[in-house]
Amino acid sequence: MAGIQPGEDKVRVNDINMHYVEWAGEGSAVLCVHGLTANCREWDRLAEGLSPKYRVLAIDLRGRGDSDKPATGYGLAGHAADLEGFLNALNLEQAVFVGHSLGAGIGVYFAANFQARVSKLVLVDGGNDPADMNAAMESIRVSLSTLDVSFPSMDDYINLYKQAPFLKQDWNEYVERYCAFDVETGPDGSVRRKVPRKVIEAEISTYGGFELRPLYHRIVCPTLILRASQGIMSETDFILPAEAAAAMQQAIRNCKLVTIEGTNHYTIAIGKRNDFVETVRGFLEG
Repeated sequence: MAGIQPGEDKVRVNDINMHYVEWAGEGSAVLCVHGLTANCREWDRLAEGLSPKYRVLAIDLRGRGDSDKPATGYGLAGHAADLEGFLNALNLEQAVFVGHSLGAGIGVYFAANFQARVSKLVLVDGGNDPADMNAAMESIRVSLSTLDVSFPSMDDYINLYKQAPFLKQDWNEYVERYCAFDVETGPDGSVRRKVPRKVIEAEISTYGGFELRPLYHRIVCPTLILRASQGIMSETDFILPAEAAAAMQQAIRNCKLVTIEGTNHYTIAIGKRNDFVETVRGFLEG
């Protein structure tokens, strides 16, 4: 059975149209920011667990999903400027920031440079320096290999991910919903991912040499780091290695680190386990 369906809209921010989905709620705003090649629907599971107590807003970063895809403006500073504009457009002075993977890196940058706009920060399997991720790069390329590729049908695209070793054990309605939103359908029924390869190449070239460690001491809000216990495709290909997570916890004041057992970099957010949602909810209520 499909879960609660959010409303969706676009706002004009920094000369682009930014698409977002919203789960209505009476409490604090929770701004959710996805990973490198992902989209706003990776947050459906969390949003349904937080709404209606919280107002959950999940955006498509520039270049992804149904947001505009300009040639420039990528990198942490560009995304942070977009997020500041997004909060301004919705008349939000402050929000809880939840970021996964690249979104967590953006969260570190945003919380360090826009301190008054972030009430609490949740970093989901990310937020560490890109240099820590070298062991995982080959696994990341599996996702990149599907960019600018046409698949004969939606079923062909879905089946590819159903067989992916990092997803097939945790396949569920949230993963399927996320994958369905990730593509656009051509007149002949073929599908292609909405994010162009050139966008990701621009992102990686900008992000690759950036150091996040110097920003940790500038984060003043309560922070929760959530780490996946398993590698993506092996025992060593972690996006957030244990040593990097421990160093982050030590450097960020008022910071808690939780490892979500039985999850990898993808299933921590959209897998079958409830630990992720329950841990975030407990942090927000604490």
